[in-house]
Amino acid sequence: MTSDVGISIKGLKQKNLLLLLKLIATQPGLSRIDLAKITHLTKMTVSNIISELLELGIITEEEGPASRLQPANGRIPTPLALSSRAPKILGVLIKRGLYQVVLGDLAGNILESVTDRTQKLEDAGHLLHILFSGIDALRARAGGPLLAVGISSIGPLDAPSGVLLNPPNFWGIEDLPIVEEMEKHTGLPAFLINDGNAGALCEKMYGSGKEIPNFLYVHLKYGIGSGLVLHNDLYHGNRGQSGEIGHSTINFVGPRCPCGNVGCLELYANIANVRSFIAQQLPLYPDTRIKDPAAVSLVHIIDLANQNDLLAVSALNEYCDYLSHAVLNVLNILDISYIIMDYESNVPGSALEDLLLRKLQTRISDERFRTLRVLRSHHHGQAPLVGALALVADNVFQGRLEIPLSGGKSFAPCGERPGGSAPSAPLQAFEKA
Repeated sequence: MTSDVGISIKGLKQKNLLLLLKLIATQPGLSRIDLAKITHLTKMTVSNIISELLELGIITEEEGPASRLQPANGRIPTPLALSSRAPKILGVLIKRGLYQVVLGDLAGNILESVTDRTQKLEDAGHLLHILFSGIDALRARAGGPLLAVGISSIGPLDAPSGVLLNPPNFWGIEDLPIVEEMEKHTGLPAFLINDGNAGALCEKMYGSGKEIPNFLYVHLKYGIGSGLVLHNDLYHGNRGQSGEIGHSTINFVGPRCPCGNVGCLELYANIANVRSFIAQQLPLYPDTRIKDPAAVSLVHIIDLANQNDLLAVSALNEYCDYLSHAVLNVLNILDISYIIMDYESNVPGSALEDLLLRKLQTRISDERFRTLRVLRSHHHGQAPLVGALALVADNVFQGRLEIPLSGGKSFAPCGERPGGSAPSAPLQAFEKA
């Protein structure tokens, strides 16, 4: 529905500024000329906004040796980038047995990180102590203003309320107002997002999904997480719990899952079942490099499959068979043609993507298969973590956050107080040339 709220000349300038800042942060190497071509803004408008961002110390425009040469037809365009003085972001990832805090920037770059692998938490206070310790350590090294804290976490959670609800097998921690606690400790705005959604947002802003309007993101690690981007926007759902593919049913007479559902994907596509399959098949593959089935990880299996270890390929094939059932349900409901897979590995290759694509091929029409693509994330399993940075960056680019500057000053692109609601006018509403 079209908004009935107009936009002032001042508001238009603010929208244009945020649009250019987003492009500079998410598409490295753009020049003023590039920005004018992409946005259809006049060169003068772009130049004026860039001059303001340069003066504020948010971006930099440094000419390299080649750029100092003056060609006959004019000045060689110089690339724009975020300044080292631009405000930074604190990002948090919460997994079972993995707690990471990072210092990053609006471009999704991780500058420093702290990792804690405590395998058992005593209570919610123990979790907060781990996170606050990492936050305090990185904050002391930030060397400048901080924007906010982005929190990417396992669910279920209530993102709008900032509450971690009741994650299964998470040491009884439930109804934790983690955003409130984080804001109280840091004095900074904080935002919460499901880790699967965080990964999808990361891919849309910084990764393989930049130019893809609709895609399914799937993250493989301890479980199977996912997120959806529809019409170029992250689909959150009512509480930020969309995309729970790991807890979609693939066997309606299967066992009950800790989540309360039956026959969930994660009950079948998991490392325990992969190890069991390998143990049973091991005598049939005397040349395999797998010696101890109980010691292999999913990363190990994927690496060996990329090196054409036949037992690893067979095990990964069965894993993808389970995975394909849940993925196909999403494809059929939403008519999506792109899947972005995100997981850790150490060996180049596309064994997992190729196997999954073949499984899907057998269950869809030839016409539809021609448009289907299974891509690999460039973040190598880190998209949910980088997504914590993307969450804050997105709030900046949407005008929901003031931009703090050195010396205790702040810059409010949309003229809103901290914590204000999102601006009513769309970001894409910019002045045409």
